[in-house]
Amino acid sequence: MTRTTTPGAPKTSRKVGGRPDALAARRILGRPGKACADFSTNQHRAHGARADGNYIYCSKIASVSAPEVPKLSETDPKDKLVERLKASLDFCTMVLAKLDDSSMGETLTIGEVKSSRAMTILTLSSSWATHHSTLESYLQLDGLPSPSVRK
Repeated sequence: MTRTTTPGAPKTSRKVGGRPDALAARRILGRPGKACADFSTNQHRAHGARADGNYIYCSKIASVSAPEVPKLSETDPKDKLVERLKASLDFCTMVLAKLDDSSMGETLTIGEVKSSRAMTILTLSSSWATHHSTLESYLQLDGLPSPSVRK
């Protein structure tokens, strides 16, 4: 399990962490532009909170303490938002690299949700895939090249 799912952190870090600097701050915070007006504000705010979610999920999965990070606000500069996202992915890469399959059945609690460590890893991996897709859409809407395109 860990050999197939946890390598996703470095890959996600390269894909997602490599392009937010090209996005407008409103996109990083998850505020939709005119082209995305049909999506609910809450969905986009949840997307903006992704960096803190990385800390929560990865610390729980790896059974380590999450680092204390200052709260982000909608007025924070884009550089600060990009830095937080990249730092959260670096944290995940570091702590998930130490996992093995011996505790995949262990029950974890995140908020009020209880699930196995394996299911929590799959949830995080799926979330990263969704956020990567969202990033790709934002870049396309802004007329910017995708991080997946190789030159």
